[in-house]
Amino acid sequence: MNDELENTQGEEAPISEEIPSDYKCNCEKPVIPMEEWMKGHENDEELGVADCRPCALGPVLGWYRDELQANGKEGEAAQVVQAAEESDPLTVCKLLDNIKANVGEPLRERLKDFDCAAQSFKEQDALNEDA
Repeated sequence: MNDELENTQGEEAPISEEIPSDYKCNCEKPVIPMEEWMKGHENDEELGVADCRPCALGPVLGWYRDELQANGKEGEAAQVVQAAEESDPLTVCKLLDNIKANVGEPLRERLKDFDCAAQSFKEQDALNEDA
């Protein structure tokens, strides 16, 4: 992550009781909460999926951090950085879902677009484009 970003803990956002699982990004594909998406990683190998969900999380964290900072959510941005440095991918995804549940519109929609990008990425498709 960005070493220049001060790693301080801001005030934590209250945890939402329920994150809607039926929201859709701008492309109208169903987007699931990041925690649920990351839990699906456990089945990737047996399903023959080559994509690495924890690897795809890296760019998403940068997008979240930058978007939160741009919208004056420094505390939440610092939480993302700290979680990226100290936590496992599932815990990081729980944090992203909680942040998303507690920010207002249109920022929430922008963060869901980032989730959609991660959930839609298929490594094999990218490899085929390079060929």
